[in-house]
Amino acid sequence: MATHIATVCEFAAKRDFLANYRNKIIGVVPNGVVIPDAASRRDISLRSRWGVPEGWPVGICVSRITEEKGYAVLASALSLLDRGNQKFSLMIVGGGDEDGRLRSLFAGLRNIKIVFVGHQKDVSSFLSASDFFLFPSLHENLSNALIEAMAHGLPVIATDVGGNTEVVSKGGGILIPVKNPDAIADAVSRFLCDSTAMRSMGNDARENVRRNYSVQQMVAGWEAIYAQILEGGRCNGSV
Repeated sequence: MATHIATVCEFAAKRDFLANYRNKIIGVVPNGVVIPDAASRRDISLRSRWGVPEGWPVGICVSRITEEKGYAVLASALSLLDRGNQKFSLMIVGGGDEDGRLRSLFAGLRNIKIVFVGHQKDVSSFLSASDFFLFPSLHENLSNALIEAMAHGLPVIATDVGGNTEVVSKGGGILIPVKNPDAIADAVSRFLCDSTAMRSMGNDARENVRRNYSVQQMVAGWEAIYAQILEGGRCNGSV
């Protein structure tokens, strides 16, 4: 039985399943990711290989294709966007048991090209080929996919739930209400209408990860946790 518990975000520390272990929570250590070199984080050559029309902006989703990841809500949002004349492509990286059923929800779009690329070992190359990251999850702790996208300099549109809120509130994205197709559509439209602001937000996202979610920050957090344990001390907050 563990004597101390560290969680990856403040939200996780407050979840009901830890209610009987509050006195063991010693702190919060967020996951850390490797931040790509600036020179390697933009590579759009992959777009043509997957049939993305030249010159179209590209969004990306990286997650299991399931209801809980918000794909049904996303499909509704894209239907709203498709009524306008803004053209863009969306690459969806991942799969899942509900893959076939949820894919069918994206059929019939005229101005938005959906590219399902399945599971990929090298997700980084797809992030490098994209302009923004969509994350409509219905609930979340701290998502590595989210912070990896931000590390690649992608501005994010993420639901205001769980660890998403803690990450995006520090800069680099737009938080939207959960299960709200209109909010997703409005946020995507903002990016498509102002590419300069979108790129600036992407730079903020990368800086956010550098300050708060790098591997170096994670290691420092764990070192602080172990130091407190060895000293017999406790803390109840972020490290």
